[in-house]
Amino acid sequence: ISGSLSLAEQTTLTRLTTSPADDYFPAWSPDGRWLVYHSYPEDSEKTDLFLLDVEKALADDPTAITRLTFDIEAANGYASFSPDGSQIVFVSERDGISNLYLINPDGSGLTQLTDNDYNDGFPAWHPDPERREIAFMSDRSGVFEIYFLSLDVLAREGEALATTLFEAPSRLALGGEPGDTGFPAYSPDGRQIVFANASDI
Repeated sequence: ISGSLSLAEQTTLTRLTTSPADDYFPAWSPDGRWLVYHSYPEDSEKTDLFLLDVEKALADDPTAITRLTFDIEAANGYASFSPDGSQIVFVSERDGISNLYLINPDGSGLTQLTDNDYNDGFPAWHPDPERREIAFMSDRSGVFEIYFLSLDVLAREGEALATTLFEAPSRLALGGEPGDTGFPAYSPDGRQIVFANASDI
């Protein structure tokens, strides 16, 4: 499926983006004000991240959309807001393979979370803002499986967060025959995860 972003409320469908490029994988901010998504900018054949102010888009304000990444040679996408809305996790191929990164909604604070020769993708935040945990899929075992990355965050009053990076993520152990597992999503209370396994859910 390709095309623009639209907002549906019961039977009402409202178009939010009108660019000639295809827009994909929108994700809401916790307060419902913003959508982050990836699209093809005019100067690149690779996708970049964009932030859309929903209220401005509904008012046809031309300043509703802000570009967050500027990588002409690498794809960026599959973004997700942190539970408190202060950060966005996303996937980037800027190092030649898919790794996880953080960025602030204003485009600052770009931080690499994983650094390896495997494909990491489709990150999802744990809904508890105090837990600072991200589930994602990776083929580091030879097949795609679900892993959990715990961000060791040191909060300092009035300063940016300092994060301990590149910690070995833990893996979700599943019984049965090995097979590709991925696309994790937390339940609202964070106690369960739904995922796909070899075409099943």
